[in-house]
Amino acid sequence: MSEVRIYKRDALDYKTSTVDGTTTQVCRAIGSPVSTTMGAGHEILETVQVPWTTLYDEVIFMTEGELHIHADGKTTTGVAGDIMWLPKGTELIYDAPVRAAYFYALYPVDWAAQNGMEEP
Repeated sequence: MSEVRIYKRDALDYKTSTVDGTTTQVCRAIGSPVSTTMGAGHEILETVQVPWTTLYDEVIFMTEGELHIHADGKTTTGVAGDIMWLPKGTELIYDAPVRAAYFYALYPVDWAAQNGMEEP
C-alpha cells in the first residue's frame, strides 16, 4: 500500500548546492529513498547565473521572483505562477537577477547515478 506524505514548509531541509562556483539552496524532498521514478523539491536562487545541462526531464513551477532560462539563443522568463518545461539534454543557464524560487519535478530520480556523478 502506498503512503501519502506531506512536507511542511517550515520543516523543509535546504542544503547548499554548488555548480561552477555559484551556490543555490535546494530542498530535495522527493528522491530515491521515497520514489523509484521521479524526484521533486524546491530551490532558491539569488542573483546568480548557473550554467547546466539537464540530464533529466524537468518541470519548474515558479513560486517567487523571476527566473530567466537562456537556451538555444533564446531567453524564457518565468515569474510566480508560471510553469516551465526543460527537456532532457537542454544546455542552459539558470539566471536569477533577483531572488527566485521554484518547485521542480524531474525524471528519472537517479539521473546523477546514471551519469556517474553525485547531485551538486
